[in-house]
Amino acid sequence: MIDTHCHLDVDAFGDDRGEVLDRAVAAGVTGIVVPALMPATWAALLQWPSGHASHASDGERPGLALGCGLGIHPQLVPGLAACDRLTADELHDRMVLAQQRPAALIPVIALGETGLDGGTADMDAQIELLRAHVRVARAVRLPVIIHVLRAHHLAPRVLREEKVWECGGVMHSYSGGEDLLPTYLELGLHISLAGPVTYERAHKPRRVAQAVPLDRLLLETDAPDQTPTPRRPGRNEPAFLPLIAAAIAQARGLPDADLVAATTANALRLFPALTPMPIPTRTP
Repeated sequence: MIDTHCHLDVDAFGDDRGEVLDRAVAAGVTGIVVPALMPATWAALLQWPSGHASHASDGERPGLALGCGLGIHPQLVPGLAACDRLTADELHDRMVLAQQRPAALIPVIALGETGLDGGTADMDAQIELLRAHVRVARAVRLPVIIHVLRAHHLAPRVLREEKVWECGGVMHSYSGGEDLLPTYLELGLHISLAGPVTYERAHKPRRVAQAVPLDRLLLETDAPDQTPTPRRPGRNEPAFLPLIAAAIAQARGLPDADLVAATTANALRLFPALTPMPIPTRTP
């Protein structure tokens, strides 16, 4: 199974990132997409596997695919320096420059995380950055990872105007209702569900889980946040992805294995550059 959204580069994983990856593999996770939060973190993200590899005794972690997205999270927009409020041309140039740094080990397979957050100030700047991300994604032919929270009244119009279907992408940790699904599906987007689908009173996420066409459905943890039941309130991590898969499978009346097979195939279609690669162990 593939965790299509996990912030493995943040400080919450700074002390045990290698062990987290080992537990993910043991739980059946075969791929992880790591979306960046802002340009200041891009270079470290592209290089971090070399400094946070496994302690496994066999010398490598076979079959685990890692890929990243380069983007600017909408919740960080109000605090961005002026030099990081990028136009599409600047975003493209900054992305190309980041990938050209020496020792880049993790491939760039998406643009984002980007989007709109209604609980965050400076919506005009959020909208302009979302537009810039989609324009670059279309230009470089990569999918876009989209965060929309309390802004579903704005996002579809912006995404339609920017022709998001030309690059495709995913509504990460989808927070809208089933009534909005046709709108986002018509825009060519996938729908990803995270820990909330496991919560006891999560009626809306479960209805969404039932309504999304199986060929557009993805899994994610959004770790270290949105920890699924029964692991709450601790830190989330990719090894908990089977809990999310099981909750969605139960809502749809499918065997877990069928749900995992379908969502894995969907993830590999959306992120074809997410291919397995071994990660060397940390040397003493």
